[in-house]
Amino acid sequence: MSDGNVPYKLAELIAQCDPDSPMPPELLEWEQAEPIGLERDVVAAYSPPS
Repeated sequence: MSDGNVPYKLAELIAQCDPDSPMPPELLEWEQAEPIGLERDVVAAYSPPS
């Protein structure tokens, strides 16, 4: 697909989404996990001081 032609449009993909659907448990667990390694360094660099 290097020619820029895609079989779908972003608006079509978004229209298929249900913003009221619950977040899957695996994603909730991932979102609540503590950052590790480089993630920890990046989060610390962009977090406001407490």
